[in-house]
This record gives sequence, structure tokens and C-alpha cells, in this order.
Amino acid sequence: MSVKNSAAGGKSGFVSAAKEETAAELAPENYPLKWLVGRWHGGGILAYENIRPGAYLHELTLRASHGSPYLTYESKIWLAEGEAGPAEKEMKEMSGAQRYALLAKHCLWAQSCGYLRVNPEGARRADGSAEVQAMVASPSGTAQIWVGLADASRMTLITDAVARCTAETQPESANLRLALSAGDLVYAYGMQAFGYRMQNYLTGRLTRVPELRESGEK
Repeated sequence: MSVKNSAAGGKSGFVSAAKEETAAELAPENYPLKWLVGRWHGGGILAYENIRPGAYLHELTLRASHGSPYLTYESKIWLAEGEAGPAEKEMKEMSGAQRYALLAKHCLWAQSCGYLRVNPEGARRADGSAEVQAMVASPSGTAQIWVGLADASRMTLITDAVARCTAETQPESANLRLALSAGDLVYAYGMQAFGYRMQNYLTGRLTRVPELRESGEK
């Protein structure tokens, strides 16, 4: 397994500015999604019935902009160099940032973009959770509509529709579970595909990436 050169350091003139999204940047109806906003990176393990297990690196960005009634979403996943076995053992107790530093990118494997929002017509549940909706598209010519529930630290989504404009195999159905754990974003993406039952496909852990700004910025 290849390991990245991960010496810590910073550039002069810059400071960490990991600020929370302000009310002006996040529409009030989307406050239940505030914990997701930001840039994240980390890694995990990819495994399925007919796919050899492998480690991967993941970069994820969710942004709000000037009160828009949605968050924009962008995801990139790279397969890591080396075998999954050693990586899986080393990553078990690691944060997302430590996983990202441990692994070396081999090739860009998957990318997607889209939108996420709280359903403006959905009523808040008795437990405080809100209905959420998402649309995700990939360059391979596929798109998915997701629905689910989110509260202040967890979100669960399932596919409502899967569309394609190519012959590429797509999941018959999929689910995604995300939660905050010790400040990290942990998730499991499961799918029913290739004639197999629903099971986890990607399991990962991501750490929020501090934003950088000029040290003299107000």
C-alpha cells in the first residue's frame, strides 16, 4: 500500500477559518442540513459481492449560497493504490483526515454533483426530523432522485427514481446513511444491483477541511 507524504505545515499569511455557515448563506428551511455544509475529505472501503474490496479516497463538498433554497453537492472518489486488506486494518480507528493522509490516489473512479434541500412542503416530524430531497447526476449519463429524513446530526436517504441515458449498469435501488461522529462525517452507501440483495457498497469517514483566508481578512 502506498502512503502519501503527509507532513503538516501551512503557508505564511493564511490562517484556518473553519467558520460555520451563517443564516444569510443558508435558507431557514435548510437549517436541519447545516451540519453537512463545508468541504470534507477522508477515505473508506469499497466492497460488494462481485467486486474485489479496495480502499478509496473521497472528497465531498456541500455549499449554501446567499439564501438559496438548496445546497449544492459535489463528490469525487479515487481508488487508492495497494491492497484493501492492510488499509482496512490501519484505517479502522482513524479519523477521515488521517485516512486521507494515509492513502495515495490511484485513479479517479467516480464523481457526481447535484442538489440537496429540505422539502419545502414537508411537515417537521414529531422527533424533530425534516423531510429531505436530493438530485444527483454523474458524467456517465445517470441520475438519481433521493428522499429521506434529516435531523441535527443524522440523515437517511433512499432512491425514489434511477434514470440513465446509457447502457451502464445502475443500482435497482440504493440507500445512504450519514451521521456526525466525534466531529467526523461517517456514512454507508448500500445498493441492490447485479442481481444481488441490498448490501453496503461504500463505507467511509470524512473530516471537515478548514477553509483558508488571508490573515488580514475581516
